[in-house]
Amino acid sequence: MKRTIEVATSAIVALSLLMGMMTGVAAASQPKLSSELLRLSQMPVGWIIDSSERSSHNCLGSFLAPKGVRQTASANILLDDSGGTPYVDETLATYRNARDAYKTITSTVMKCDANGKTITLARMNFPQFGNSSAAFVLTTQGWGYAADFLVVRKNNVLLGIEYVDLNPIYTPWFHGFIVKALRNLSAS
Repeated sequence: MKRTIEVATSAIVALSLLMGMMTGVAAASQPKLSSELLRLSQMPVGWIIDSSERSSHNCLGSFLAPKGVRQTASANILLDDSGGTPYVDETLATYRNARDAYKTITSTVMKCDANGKTITLARMNFPQFGNSSAAFVLTTQGWGYAADFLVVRKNNVLLGIEYVDLNPIYTPWFHGFIVKALRNLSAS
């Protein structure tokens, strides 16, 4: 009996150690998304990290997490020009299947309804980034602002970046923020 208890205890200890090691490996293999986000030092002078949760439109405010798509990890940062516009909202996220998530997300964006406002949402002709990418431009009547959105799949990570400014958007700035964001993602 005593021998059975010793064997059972040893088995439990060994299993616990093995599970601990496996958990450590899984955690170590998850990208540290928050360290790959844009940094304030990469932004123009006068920009700040904004702790508010704003977005130009509800359906696009969480466009990397539409219904039916489950993220395994995510990180977000909102940077703006002294609390106003322009602003950049960047999200990085991982999924069980990044390819399927990308397909669902890019098709969902086109079905955006901005709380009954008259909007124009269209695919944008934009350079290709990462494994796959899709860019969108959004304008509203009477709002005075426009938003550009880009979704990039780079391996198992999706980058979603929204740039909001007075209409019309100055595309070279948007492109510059994308290049910086992807450079951060490449560094890890």
